[in-house]
Amino acid sequence: MNEKDLEKKIKDALETIRPMLQADGGDVAFVSFSPSKGIVDDYMVITPDSARIYINDTVTAKGKVGGFAVSGRSPSKGTSNDIFFATVDSTRIYVDESAAKGKVGGFAVSGRSPSKATANSFLNLSSRNYFIGHNSGLNNTTGDFNFFAGYNSGYTNITGSRNIIIGYESGYTNRGDELPDKGSHNIFIGFQSGFNNVIGFNNIFLGNKSGYNNLGDESGDNPEDGSFNTFIGYESGYENQIGGSNTFLGYQSGYMNFEGNHNTYLGRWAGAAATKGSYNVFIGTEAGRREMGSNKLCINAVNDFNYRVPLIYGDFSDTKRYVVIDGDSTYNPGLHKMVVTGNVNAVGFIEGVEIGKASKNSDYVDGALSKILSLNTIRYSYLNTKGIEEEKIGIDPELSIKIIPEIVENYGNMYGIKYSKLTVLLIEAVKEQQKQIEELQKQVDLKDIQLEKTSTTSYQIDLLMEENLKLKSDIAKIMEMLQTDSENNN
Repeated sequence: MNEKDLEKKIKDALETIRPMLQADGGDVAFVSFSPSKGIVDDYMVITPDSARIYINDTVTAKGKVGGFAVSGRSPSKGTSNDIFFATVDSTRIYVDESAAKGKVGGFAVSGRSPSKATANSFLNLSSRNYFIGHNSGLNNTTGDFNFFAGYNSGYTNITGSRNIIIGYESGYTNRGDELPDKGSHNIFIGFQSGFNNVIGFNNIFLGNKSGYNNLGDESGDNPEDGSFNTFIGYESGYENQIGGSNTFLGYQSGYMNFEGNHNTYLGRWAGAAATKGSYNVFIGTEAGRREMGSNKLCINAVNDFNYRVPLIYGDFSDTKRYVVIDGDSTYNPGLHKMVVTGNVNAVGFIEGVEIGKASKNSDYVDGALSKILSLNTIRYSYLNTKGIEEEKIGIDPELSIKIIPEIVENYGNMYGIKYSKLTVLLIEAVKEQQKQIEELQKQVDLKDIQLEKTSTTSYQIDLLMEENLKLKSDIAKIMEMLQTDSENNN
C-alpha cells in the first residue's frame, strides 16, 4: 500500500467514525457514519449504568479478527500481553500466575455500592483458589488450593487449605489455624453443611446442615477433636462439636452427638439422641436412638417414637462382650455371651465346651434323683417383646431355687431355668436309678433261687407221699392176702 492509499483510508476512517454526545449530556458514543447511505452504526456506547462495545458477529473465521481485545504493553520491551480477548466463539481472560499470593494475580467479579463504598465478591479465581458465589471465601488470606461455591461459602476462611465447600453458607465459619491442617482437608457439600466448623479437619459432611455445629478442638488438648468425621444425610451429626472419627449415614443420624468418638451410625435417626457415647455401632432406622452408653451394638428397624427392644443388642466392653437376641441390657446376661428371648431352632448340632480345672473342693453330686423328682412343672403366661401374651410350660423356678439353686438364673425382674444344667443332674439321677434297679434285680434273683429251691423240695415231698401211698396200698394187699391164707388154713 502506497502513501496515497494509506492517507485515503485514514481520511475515510476519520469521516466515518465520529464521537457523538447525547442531547441530555449523559451518554457518549463512537459511531460509524456512511454519508452515501446515511446509516449510523454504533461501535461503543457509554452510559451512566453501562459500557457497550459492538463488533461484527458475522465474522466466522477464528482468530483475533472480528473480536475485541484489551492488552497490556511493556514500553521497555516493545511487547504486549493479552488481558481480555472476546470473539464470537470465545471469551478469554488472562491473569499473571506469577503474582504474589493474595487478591492480586487473579480474576474477580464484584458488585460495588457507591453509597457504602463496599464491594461484594461474586467470583474470585486464581491459580491457588477458586471462590464462586456472593462473598465466597471473602476473608481468605493464606489458605491455598480451596474450592468454594455458593452464597457466603467459606466466608470466614483465613488459613484453611485444600477444602471443598459447596452450598449456601456451607463452611461459613471455617477459619483455619496456625497449626498445620487445622480447618483444612474438609469436604462440605449442602446448605449450611459444616456451618460452624472452625478448625476441624479431614471431615466429610454431605447434606443440608450436616455437621452444622462441628467445631474442632480450640483448646489444643486433643488436636483430633471435631475431625476425621464422615456425616452424610440431612442434619447428620448436627450437634457434633468435638466428637471425632465418627461415621453417621442417614437423616439426622447422630443428631445430638456432642463429643462421642469412633461411632458408626447407619440409618434414619440412628443414634439420634446419643450425646457422648463412643465406640457404638447402630444399624437400621432408629437403631440406638435412645442409647446413652458406649461400646454398644444395636441392629433394629422401627419407624415410630415408641421404644422397642432391638432385634440384636450387644456390648463390646472388654469386661462384658455379649449379644442379646430380641432384647436389650435389661435382660441381664450376666456371664453369658448370648441371650435369646424366645424359641431357638437350630439346623445342625449345638455343641458346648467348658474349659477349666476342677476345684480342690469339688465333689460328686448326691441325691440327684430325689432333687429331680422334687421339681414341679407349671403352666404360665409370658409377655413377649412384642407385647403379646403367650402360654408356656416349664419348671417352677421359685421352687427350683430352693432345691437346685444352680439351675436358676436371676434376670432382675424375672427368673430363668438353665435347662442345659439339668442334663448333668439327669445323668446322675439315671445312675442312681440304675443302681437302684440293679439292687432290685439282685433281690429278684435271690427270690427266684429261693423259689426254685422251694419248688424242688415240694416235688420230693410229692414223690415220697406218692411212694408212701403205694407202700400203704401194697401193705394193705399183703395183709389182705395173709388174712385170706389164714382163713383157708383154719
